[in-house]
Amino acid sequence: MLINVLYKSYPEAVEGIKHGQIVGFLYIPTNFSQSFEERTRLGLNSPEWIVHYGEIRGYMDMSNRFTGAALAIKLYRLFIEFQDKLLSDCKLPQKFAHIPIDENFFFGNDHTPYTTFVTPGIALLLVFLLGSTMTSQIIVKEKIDGVWDRSIVAGVSSLEITLSHLSLQFIIMLVECAEVLLMIWLMSTYPIQGSWILFFFILYLEGVCGMTYGFFVSTFCQKLGEANIFCTGGYLPLTIICGIIWPIEAMPTILRWLSLASPCTMPILSLRNVMMKGWNLWNIQVINGIGVLLAWIVLFGIASVWCIKIRR
Repeated sequence: MLINVLYKSYPEAVEGIKHGQIVGFLYIPTNFSQSFEERTRLGLNSPEWIVHYGEIRGYMDMSNRFTGAALAIKLYRLFIEFQDKLLSDCKLPQKFAHIPIDENFFFGNDHTPYTTFVTPGIALLLVFLLGSTMTSQIIVKEKIDGVWDRSIVAGVSSLEITLSHLSLQFIIMLVECAEVLLMIWLMSTYPIQGSWILFFFILYLEGVCGMTYGFFVSTFCQKLGEANIFCTGGYLPLTIICGIIWPIEAMPTILRWLSLASPCTMPILSLRNVMMKGWNLWNIQVINGIGVLLAWIVLFGIASVWCIKIRR
């Protein structure tokens, strides 16, 4: 939403930007309309002074990159709409004032909001965090209360205790993923183009990956505070390098490979491809995300069993 503020002079508008009162302003010369009309009519034969006075100069505060870029795009679109209306009123073709590039979109469009882009990432990061914290907290709490040791003394093996926990967590994760999916359906303005079942499956696998990570953390943590530190400490780097804040293509080579090997980046790409492109399970970029998740689930599972054996 743009809020228009009228300044009487150019210096006042400059002071408004310097003091943070506005994020940008447009300077329109007093004879802009006449100059713009002459510039349009004369074309390449326009004198320099007509070109100078026939343009609107914008001054932006780009210290906030997202706000400045979004505002610049909005201004460009508003000016194109103004040009189209002007040419239409003059009974001239609207494309006369457009740049000689015809943009067509195979997937999505240029009006897709940023929230649609980050929705798959936020959803996967959320279920990963929920799965890891929930599993680690329950198991560490049992260790603190002595329930785990009493079960071992009673003849129950560590594997049986682990399987009982995982069985319960699998059911709870189904409910959590369903809640996240409902939230996406209610809040997202962009409909899911692909299969809802595949979308839910990738989401659920991410939750299971978070559960196995939480179980791995619980094997060597003795206090709830330690488990919280490891869970959030693993979650924060994933948030930064998964691609929703810092584009993967802009990362240094080593960091980009680490990002692609993390348990969130490739699944986010797979989920976004299902959501926005309608790709099915057999597309290689969807399979890659599922394969990365399965690899991390197996890795965390093996590491957890190994830690339990050496601490026995």
